[in-house]
This record gives sequence, C-alpha cells and structure tokens, in this order.
Amino acid sequence: MIPPHHMATHSGGYVNLLDPDPDTITLQDIAHALSYEPRFGGHSRRFYCVAQHSVLVSRLVPKEYALEGLLHDAHEAYCKDIPSPLKGIIAGHGSPYRSVEETLDTVIRRKYGLPESMSSPVADADRVTLASEAKVLMKEGEWLKWFDPPPETIDIGRIMSHRSAKAAFIRRFGQLASKAGIS
Repeated sequence: MIPPHHMATHSGGYVNLLDPDPDTITLQDIAHALSYEPRFGGHSRRFYCVAQHSVLVSRLVPKEYALEGLLHDAHEAYCKDIPSPLKGIIAGHGSPYRSVEETLDTVIRRKYGLPESMSSPVADADRVTLASEAKVLMKEGEWLKWFDPPPETIDIGRIMSHRSAKAAFIRRFGQLASKAGIS
C-alpha cells in the first residue's frame, strides 16, 4: 500500500509530497512527467508540453542560467502545471497547494544547485516564452490580451511530440549538468 501523501512515479518509486527526499526525485521522472504535461491546461490548438517549454527557456537565458531555466518548472512533474487563473484561486499564499509546490521547488533547487528562488533572467525568459507559445498555440490575437504591454516574442520552433520533448529535455540536462559537474 502506498503511504499517505506519497506519489507513485514513472520509475516505480514514490515521492513524499509533504516531506520530499531529494534521492526520490529523479531527472528521468521529471522529464517523463513534464513531457506529458500540457501547457495552457491543454487548451491550445496543438499539444505542447512543459518539457519543450523548459528546453526553450534554457536556451533563451544566458548560459550561466541555462540549468535553472531547464528546471524552473521541474516541481510541476509532481504538482502539475496549473493555469495561472486557476492557480490564483486555489493556491494563494499559505494554501496547502502552495506549500507543497514551494517545498518541492526548494528540494529540487537544492538537489541541482540552483538559486533559492527564480532568477530575473529566467523569469524574463519564462515570460517571453509564454507569450511566444501563446502567440502560436492559442486563438489568433488572444494572447495579446494577456500582456500589458506585450513582450517581445521569439520563434518557438517545431512543436515536439511528448517523446521528442522528453528526449530533448534529457539531452539538454546532460549537456548542462556535465558543464556544471552535476550527475
């Protein structure tokens, strides 16, 4: 029987959502889950996953922030990518959901040697990537209503299948981790 508050993972392990052990969090599980997690709550014109989004963010930031860019949403492998309007309702400061999200983010950041909180370059790249993805994936012109003023946008490239996005995420991690001396 699975212990209370534990989530079964793709690799066959378990992560305690209330008190996560860094050893139970694996890059393979993160890549797998994020490759199946749709952006925009699944309401885009085509499937587009968080893994591809993360790879794009990691390529947009200066190289010293690339690993953080890749892993900035890694906690979503365990607590999902909740669209901002819903997150604002259910995950306010002090909510049980926010506590789980912050705990997982903290453990992942420590495990991979990342800053305690999201750096400005990663936050900026995340915003540009969001706008760029929305421009391509959402109803034409709709994305402009989300931003005041609208940020610059970039070419998001070809939209990947979940398998391709998972492979790209793992490959990118390998490139960045070897440079950072992380295994």
